[in-house]
Amino acid sequence: EQGSPIAHWGRMIFYVADVDAFWGYLRRKGFHPETPRDASWGEQYFHMSDPDGHELSFACPI
Repeated sequence: EQGSPIAHWGRMIFYVADVDAFWGYLRRKGFHPETPRDASWGEQYFHMSDPDGHELSFACPI
């Protein structure tokens, strides 16, 4: 069940050892994260929202 929409914006960033591996793990568990990207500031990352609409980011240094 999905919770109420959030009235404010924010993001929690989690640093992981391997973005591609964690992205694949989440996909296998039935989640639909955005495709990983390489950022100009030297990180690989992707975003997804939790069931309550909180934006979560997962990143690691390139």
